[in-house]
Amino acid sequence: MRHRIPFTGLGNALHLIAGRAPQQSVRALRLRLTDGSSLAVPIRDGFYLFRIPDRVLVHAGPQTLLAYDSRGQLVARERIASPIATGLMGYFGGIRR
Repeated sequence: MRHRIPFTGLGNALHLIAGRAPQQSVRALRLRLTDGSSLAVPIRDGFYLFRIPDRVLVHAGPQTLLAYDSRGQLVARERIASPIATGLMGYFGGIRR
């Protein structure tokens, strides 16, 4: 599986994801969380804007966005980098010895 989901990324807030999925092949999106559970991400005309509920973020963060075709087969996946880790590394540079 080499297909990717054009993932715009997390919004300014840690709880928003947005982007566009190819309408031809993608019929359903699921957001896999770090605790192993997943949430359905609604799609409309190939676009998605999803707010992860605060009650979910208390226990787990977003990990992977999964795309399924009309037969329910996985057609693409996009790993979501931790916004906290990337934010800290981008601005702070990490801890160095």
